[in-house]
Amino acid sequence: MLTINDVLTQHEVTTSNGQTVKNATRIIVDHGISCVIVFSNDGLKEILTERDIVIRVVCAGLNPEELSVGKIMFEPVIVIGPDTPLE
Repeated sequence: MLTINDVLTQHEVTTSNGQTVKNATRIIVDHGISCVIVFSNDGLKEILTERDIVIRVVCAGLNPEELSVGKIMFEPVIVIGPDTPLE
């Protein structure tokens, strides 16, 4: 049976909740990925996805150069272990 660890990427890409949405989007584009892990001083906060950016920023008419990632995040993050079955 496949586990999360079997399909897990070994190199995670991160940003901070204080980063602007524009800069976080640039990280996503530069790495050719669809999401980025968001951290704060308290630790893991969220996973910011392309869909989050489209719905919460673009469709809402907000300025990604002035808006911080922390302003569009929803919590909490649900975390599972690497040995969790993929099913």
